[in-house]
Amino acid sequence: MPAALRREAAPFSVAPPRLSVAGAARVALVPWVLARLVVPAALAVARHLATELSVTPRPVQLGQGLTGWDGAFYADIAIAGYEPLGRDGYRFFPLFPLLGRATAWLPGVDERLALLVVANAAALVAGCLLTLLVVRETGDVGLARRSVWLVLLAPPSAVLVMAYAESLFLALSIGAVLALRTQRFVLAAALGGLAALTRPVGVLLAVPALVEAVRGITRTSRVARAARVMAVLGPLVGLLAYAWWVRGRTGDWWFAFRVQSDPALRGDTVSPVTSLADAASALFDGDELGTGLHFVAALAGLALLVVAARRLAVSYTAYATVTIGVILTASSLNSFERYLLVTFPLVIAAAMLVRRPATERVVMILSTVALFALSTLMFSGVHVL
Repeated sequence: MPAALRREAAPFSVAPPRLSVAGAARVALVPWVLARLVVPAALAVARHLATELSVTPRPVQLGQGLTGWDGAFYADIAIAGYEPLGRDGYRFFPLFPLLGRATAWLPGVDERLALLVVANAAALVAGCLLTLLVVRETGDVGLARRSVWLVLLAPPSAVLVMAYAESLFLALSIGAVLALRTQRFVLAAALGGLAALTRPVGVLLAVPALVEAVRGITRTSRVARAARVMAVLGPLVGLLAYAWWVRGRTGDWWFAFRVQSDPALRGDTVSPVTSLADAASALFDGDELGTGLHFVAALAGLALLVVAARRLAVSYTAYATVTIGVILTASSLNSFERYLLVTFPLVIAAAMLVRRPATERVVMILSTVALFALSTLMFSGVHVL
């Protein structure tokens, strides 16, 4: 089973199992639809409770709905560009709002609805690609199904229903790794570059690209080697393209990253040990319980990283390792769970631990209930992902 994902000498040296796109869509469709019933239901409940309890002031997120929190910033960028948001708006990378603006050309579709269309379509594509990837690697349709259910119904997956860039980033990153594992390096370069234009962590796709590029490189032609180099450079080019554009408006190549040092956002760069220690101490401080829960999520992420290191190919483990490492260098672990969700090798690792049918049913039910509860808190303005 997962042994096929261990440190193999070359990807797919034996003909890999096949699953059609239609078959992958059938696997992904049910959890995709279920999530799109649960999250709007949570919004309806949050609005009802606020009305019944006469909550004052009424949380702005109740009015914004599925375009709340980060979605409101993306919507403003899609509508009017970066200027109205001021310089702080540059922390939101451009591909997602650009696609929203392009989709808004459709009749009867405004920018807010367009962002929701893009996000939810990308979530379905991500589910299909994850199914194809896992089946191609392991031949285990059951593992693929569990992976997709987890990524689409885990509590942080509310952001895959809302106007967040995570759905698009997840689809692009899975597609890039699938291209790498099938040695389609030019395609991987393009997808990696687009991922880096969607979220800043997209540049980390250069790490699995490097791992896959060096494997067997001495046995390839010059043209093939050039394609491998392109795969490594693609995410870097995407990041630098946006950095160059921001520099033209701020005079600072790295302004889009520096703005994240605000304590209300990522905060200063610190040692992962310091970040974990601060979160651990907050776990027992009643005033900062939410921060403390990030410590629990961090421990879960590190445990899944161990599973990934033991069961997955090196490129998957390398990608998950650098991603968690970067996340843990933030003094604030806000949104940590969201970052874990889109680090898809960790989702595959979690699915490997849920093998018994009875355990799977319990996990999926609890996950769906937690998705509803967390979404309700988000729309109530109590919790942010």
